[in-house]
Amino acid sequence: MISPMRNILSKAVWGEYACDIEALKNWCFYGIFDEFLKNLNRAALFQSPVHGEGHIERTMLHGAFAAMDNDLSEEDTRLLLTMCSYHDTGRLSDWLDDAHGLSSTFKLPGLTAFTGEYLEMMKAGIEAHSRADKDMDEILSQYAVSDMDRTRRLAKFLKDSDGLDRVRISDLDTKFLRNDAAVKRAEFSKFMFDVYTAELEALGRDTGKKRDYFDKDLVTGVRDAVHEGLMAGKCAYEIVISELCRLLDADISVSTRKSCDNSKAVCGCYNACMAFIGEYTGNDDTRLNEFSDSFMKQYKSKACGTLRPAGIRENDPVHICAALILDTTLFAYRFLTAEN
Repeated sequence: MISPMRNILSKAVWGEYACDIEALKNWCFYGIFDEFLKNLNRAALFQSPVHGEGHIERTMLHGAFAAMDNDLSEEDTRLLLTMCSYHDTGRLSDWLDDAHGLSSTFKLPGLTAFTGEYLEMMKAGIEAHSRADKDMDEILSQYAVSDMDRTRRLAKFLKDSDGLDRVRISDLDTKFLRNDAAVKRAEFSKFMFDVYTAELEALGRDTGKKRDYFDKDLVTGVRDAVHEGLMAGKCAYEIVISELCRLLDADISVSTRKSCDNSKAVCGCYNACMAFIGEYTGNDDTRLNEFSDSFMKQYKSKACGTLRPAGIRENDPVHICAALILDTTLFAYRFLTAEN
């Protein structure tokens, strides 16, 4: 498949940033960056104009600049570019999902030749990228790494490289960038996004321009309710039903079921969605079957052990399913409110 980024880098489209691109191409590890673009496993990426190939290629470019600007070694350059390449593979959707970093770590071993401590360093950084900075050291300490400073440094480079591409959702605030070199690349990131979007249009690919992916108030409202429910001891089934009632102003009473406690059980989120939709539509079999089919297409499984980020493990924290509860609630809401 054609790499839009490799196409762009072969063209003279850089204007005031021509010197930056020339410096990148003269960088001693530019060949490594190009190799990563060429060999990127595009089928493994989350398929979306928001967090898919385009976002990943631009994050890789920002990662290459981070490696160049901060004089990273060849080894660390390869580690950072691998992290940039596959940090979003565990996403369920384009909505808020602070557990997708963890989900992505479980796919990483099958996407890289790195093993041992190098693999652990990358997994630590990838998990941390979707969580708040205040949680970083706690997350990194859970991995078998001997050089915490090096791991933390790479994790911050990943977060900045990822963060620079927030221009695509008009949400880049440089005060949240961690390295001075990244702050200086902010204006370039806006230029890069526009150039990349133009390339996608030239290739006849989806740019995502005509879609409304983010209703921030809606998503954050559900996210907060999910966390409050979990901390209050409610199960996924209860929370999904409650939030769908709130979102759709529905007065529906559905019997409470226990959330899943074994890997073969059907996910409590799926059961809740189906129970709610049944009551909401008057048990319309056509709509129920449509939702069930849509759920399988979106999530590839109904089994709890498959849908949870790490399967079912002893002593899982209560928030382990938060992202899944949020996502399936919004998925059911969008299903019920979509125009036929």
